[in-house]
Amino acid sequence: MAERILILGAGHAGGATAIALRELGFSGSILVVGDEAHPPYERPSLSKDYLSGAEADPVWLAPAERWAELDVTLKLGAEAVAIDRDKGEIRLADGSAEAFDTLVLAMGGRVRRLPLPDHAAVRYLRTADDARAIAAAATPGARALVIGGGVIGLEAASTLRGLGLSATVIEAGERLLGR
Repeated sequence: MAERILILGAGHAGGATAIALRELGFSGSILVVGDEAHPPYERPSLSKDYLSGAEADPVWLAPAERWAELDVTLKLGAEAVAIDRDKGEIRLADGSAEAFDTLVLAMGGRVRRLPLPDHAAVRYLRTADDARAIAAAATPGARALVIGGGVIGLEAASTLRGLGLSATVIEAGERLLGR
């Protein structure tokens, strides 16, 4: 029986792993499971061209037909809630399960939430949907406060300025781009 590889995480790393497996000659089944509704895309452009509206879509790792050519199955909008290593399966929020022989964890990082109450004016930038929501709320002449002076924070501030907002960056470290 051919090996079943399940990649948990349909972001950049998960998608690139699936592509690399095929390019390296893996012939078993590959299933990529992700909680976002979008196929794998490049995250770096979210704070630039996608946020600014210059790109209508995120930069996809591969067009839809390429996933079919590679015989990679994408299960999108599916949240994994448990991993059962003994059974060799993951359980999804909808109650279904997906089996694997090899599991690749490519879930990426999570946004560090601020200790603030939920408020419509507080936005986080990690996903394509996050970037689209920020762009929709970006009103020329408005003010933006960007917390985090790393690459993404500075790119987001620059993009928001380009959209006609004033942007202030707050960084907890000793300097911008400290890491």
